[in-house]
Amino acid sequence: MKKSQKTNKAKAIKNRKTKKSNVMPDSITSINSYTFEYWSSLTSITIPSSVTRIGHHAFCECRKLTSITCLATTAPILFDYSVFLFAPSSGVLHVPNGSDYSSWMPKLPNGWVIKYL
Repeated sequence: MKKSQKTNKAKAIKNRKTKKSNVMPDSITSINSYTFEYWSSLTSITIPSSVTRIGHHAFCECRKLTSITCLATTAPILFDYSVFLFAPSSGVLHVPNGSDYSSWMPKLPNGWVIKYL
């Protein structure tokens, strides 16, 4: 493993313990499986409109995640129910006005609500 790869991996591990929010760049088109798994400090995330799919366990065990802002007017495809496995029992999914995220509701914990931007 190259030195730069080790440095990036170390930063990612540190971020999982300390960084509370994340705004992803517009160049991202998908969130791979396990990307944010066990990110213990993550309370909010903004997903750009360019994201079209989110892999399994992407936010699994993010036990403080209570706010997701997804900027896509068409809801990204969620791999399965495990995307938000062990997320808090209540939270807010912020989405663009007029968008349809009903496909996400069975995959989020029961106490989550949708609010339109």
